[in-house]
Amino acid sequence: MDLKQQSDQTVRISLGWVVVGLIGFVFLGFLGGVVAQQIFPVSQSLVRNEGQVVTTVQEVVVSPSKTAAEVVSQARQSVWLIGAVTEQWPPNVLSSGLLVTNDGVIAVPGQLPDIPLQAIDGQGVSLNVDKAGYDPLFDVSFLRLKNGVFSSVDFDQSDPRIAHRLWALTISPTTLETEAEETWVKSYRLPGNEPAGITRTMQIGDDWPALWRGAPLMTEEGRVAGIIINPETGQAMPVRKLADSLQRLTGSALESDPLERWGLDVSYAYAKTKPEEPPNFVAKVGAVTPNGLAQKAGFKAGDLIVTIGGEQLTWEESIIDKMSATKALPITAWRGDESLALTLTP
Repeated sequence: MDLKQQSDQTVRISLGWVVVGLIGFVFLGFLGGVVAQQIFPVSQSLVRNEGQVVTTVQEVVVSPSKTAAEVVSQARQSVWLIGAVTEQWPPNVLSSGLLVTNDGVIAVPGQLPDIPLQAIDGQGVSLNVDKAGYDPLFDVSFLRLKNGVFSSVDFDQSDPRIAHRLWALTISPTTLETEAEETWVKSYRLPGNEPAGITRTMQIGDDWPALWRGAPLMTEEGRVAGIIINPETGQAMPVRKLADSLQRLTGSALESDPLERWGLDVSYAYAKTKPEEPPNFVAKVGAVTPNGLAQKAGFKAGDLIVTIGGEQLTWEESIIDKMSATKALPITAWRGDESLALTLTP
């Protein structure tokens, strides 16, 4: 073989391996960068407090396609501030509010004062609102924005699990920036002084500022899981209870109180009805209206209601629907160690 030809072949083979090596080096570098970003995510500034940027939520991947920033971005149009009508700035804010329908209905926990009210969005737009009603069974006020089509967010169809991560959202009344606070479902608890429609509340910590009253709690999927009803104690109402109250609004039933109609006052507890069985969720009769339907059916204060219409009570569901029957309603109750079959008759 000619020496020159042999030299040319050697050079060509060497260059080929160099090219392959460079391609491999670039690929490994790219792969390493992707892995590093997943392990050490970049932090995202989402909140401004009194004009200063404060990082409160990291840009972490919370599902295959969503980040915390995306959750906040999608939900911010549904968060409003509710305050008295005034020309002063910053406005006198009473509560946060959640837009729950596309035709402008806003839900706010508690009963609002009888004064002219306005709703303010994250861009500083202020709109007067009408009062659509107050639901005493869930302690929720409903307001309606005048004119326009608005953007609401979906409700989660199930209560989040313990330790489930959530984001609470509100608007700063001074900077009008969306404020986001990461939190978790720490526990569920029986209601204390909450109205009869609420059978349990979510605990998300305590000592939240008063402005967070009414703030929605967003899931990683961008749906509402609940709203904060008591910032000081960190209690939130699961969104399914809010949905029950909204249904009463749309059904023109806010004035209806089935417990009052039957002449019953109840609270909720876990109690043993049989020594050999675990505690059951029960509705404990606190008072019976004299000469009311419940008293005529044989109810007494202290009775423990365990089934209504043949269905066992659970603290995930409100008893309001069960008690809204317009026909005879069979109920199983315990009085001491005695099981009672009682019937409420309209």
